[in-house]
Amino acid sequence: SHDKSSLQRQFRSWSKVFPDDKQLQWFATEGRKGALPDYTSQQFPASGFYVLRTGWDKDAAVTVVKAGPLAFWHNQPDNGTFDYWRRGRNFFPDSGSYVYGGDSAVLAQRNWFRQTRVHNTVTLDDRDLEKTDSKLLLWKATPELTTLVTENPSYEGLTHRRAMFFTAEGLLVIADQVSGTAAGKVGVHFNLCPGRIEYAKDGTVRTLFADGNNIRIKTSATVPVQIREEEGWVSTAYRKKEERPAYAVEAQKDAGGEMLFVTVIAPDEALHQPLRRHVQRVPGDVLDGQGHLPLPPDQLQIDAGPLHGIFGTVAQQVVNDPPQMAPVRIHIGLPLRQTGDHCELPGLQLLLVLPQSLVHQLAHSDLLPVHRQRACGGLGRLHQILCQLFQPLGLPIQHL
Repeated sequence: SHDKSSLQRQFRSWSKVFPDDKQLQWFATEGRKGALPDYTSQQFPASGFYVLRTGWDKDAAVTVVKAGPLAFWHNQPDNGTFDYWRRGRNFFPDSGSYVYGGDSAVLAQRNWFRQTRVHNTVTLDDRDLEKTDSKLLLWKATPELTTLVTENPSYEGLTHRRAMFFTAEGLLVIADQVSGTAAGKVGVHFNLCPGRIEYAKDGTVRTLFADGNNIRIKTSATVPVQIREEEGWVSTAYRKKEERPAYAVEAQKDAGGEMLFVTVIAPDEALHQPLRRHVQRVPGDVLDGQGHLPLPPDQLQIDAGPLHGIFGTVAQQVVNDPPQMAPVRIHIGLPLRQTGDHCELPGLQLLLVLPQSLVHQLAHSDLLPVHRQRACGGLGRLHQILCQLFQPLGLPIQHL
């Protein structure tokens, strides 16, 4: 079991084995003794686990990602899957194991919980991953933004690259690029914690917990997609399972084609309410306050539009560009196409992987809409970060 009391017992046992470890003391005593770790986000590439967190307090947001190396035993085919915690609630818990071994009926139950599609990652035709050998392409952790990029050769003819951006406010943006010779139905799966959810007309998904600790989820793509509800279960102890909401965002991939999905997971309380007061929204936006409705029985169809979200274009370039490209610190003049002026950007540091060629492409093309409208204030640190990252490049910041 992984409940708090069992973890506390383990921390106390480990603290006896390593009495000089101040961090173990802190966890074993819930902060009464010892000291906090001197970091928040941390990578463990040898085992393939990455922890992206906003802090160590009970209200912190934490994303735990599994993107491990080649494994054979005691390993589920779920590379790229993640948990997202906020204020003590795990909104995307791992499916668990439920049972371990037995006759054919028991093994069938075990195999159901092992499936790739019951994890929060990408599949081809709902099949289990054929290969689980993720490579770390980028890890960059700062107080404002943590960026993680991994890549897995998931199927014969299909590679999945996942880029994750996690802000100090707990906003998580996921860019999934699939490419290769394979053709079929690509699905980005989301398996939530037990509880009610609802779907907006534009495909935004919202949790409905009465305590106000909720999130909104919105996925856009470079091609038309549909949302399909799936069977969902989660197991937290042996032979114990609970039904949970689950869905997939799906699209058809042609042989040799590339596709990009961009998902925004936003704290519904901490981010949505300030943004909707101070930032101009567009109909159907992930932050738009339109009415919600149950998912229609014939699935929800969402047309592909330009990836006009603030992270969309940047995320697309991140997953498309070679991983060996170093982060760029821009000290060049970029033309602001709206006014025709040239503006020097001394000291601007992009916290994402933007190759120099991309910077010039953004500067000299008309592919990206320019929105110079300013928010009315009240966005605090998040607004400052978004302005610093995107507005100098002509990327819109008034909506997700």
